[in-house]
Formats: sequence, structure tokens, C-alpha cells
Amino acid sequence: MANKNEDVRVNLSQRIQALLEQFNALKHENAELQKELEWRRKEMAQQSEKLVALQKEADRLRCLYGMLDDQSEEKAYARQKIGKMVREIDKCLQLLLG
Repeated sequence: MANKNEDVRVNLSQRIQALLEQFNALKHENAELQKELEWRRKEMAQQSEKLVALQKEADRLRCLYGMLDDQSEEKAYARQKIGKMVREIDKCLQLLLG
């Protein structure tokens, strides 16, 4: 009986040891995945900022091209953008002058 109890204890001890090793391996893997996730989030934020900047630059170039080319279909777009800017400036002036 004592031998059987000892076998059960050894078996249980081995299982606990295996679980602890597995837990530590998963803990390490989780830490690595968290680092990678943080890196990817930062990378995505940087790419998003670049995209916004490029979209603004494309918008400016489209507007500029519309102003330079009288035959361009971009001319209407350029006029619309300039009109919007003028209205925004007018609103700012109204707020400043009260």
C-alpha cells in the first residue's frame, strides 16, 4: 500500500512539474507576443499618420493642379476647396471680431 501511495505521489509530482514547465513556457510566449503586439500597434499608428499626411499632400497637389490647368476637371475641385477655405477664414474672422 505504501508503495502504491509513493507511486501516486511521484506521478502527481511529475504531472505538477510538467504543468509548471508548460506554464512557464506559455508565460514566456505570452510576453513575446505582447511585445510583438505593441510593436505592431506602434507600426500601425505610424503608417496611419503617414497615410493621413500623404492624403493631405495629394489633396493639396490636386488643388494646385486644378488651379494651374484651365482645361482640367480638377479646376472645379480646386474652386470648391478654395471656397471652403475662404468660408472657414470668414468664420474665424467673425469669431475674432465678435
